[in-house]
Amino acid sequence: MPPRRSGRATRQILAESEGQNEEIQRSVSAHRRARKVDDEVDVLAARVDGMELIMARFQRMNPQTFDGDESSSDAESWLQHITGLFDRVRYDDERRLSLATFQLRKNVDR
Repeated sequence: MPPRRSGRATRQILAESEGQNEEIQRSVSAHRRARKVDDEVDVLAARVDGMELIMARFQRMNPQTFDGDESSSDAESWLQHITGLFDRVRYDDERRLSLATFQLRKNVDR
């Protein structure tokens, strides 16, 4: 059998193959990035859906609002009311703060 020649055609095939490999690697990297972004969006959407559910549940309890114009005894009464609602549903401190903030109105700094 005669020896194979490694001429111009072989080098051209190798160069094309390397170019295709680089293109495939870029495509795979882009696909992975897109998939990661999709996963992050899904997680954020689940959080938003969860918070909407929590807000709806909280609003069904008819929480009192606080305008800031009331006396200190009214403020204490409002705080006890809100705290009682939170104790029934066992929300953590961060969630309690978020929900209570929505109940502040007018002259109250949020």
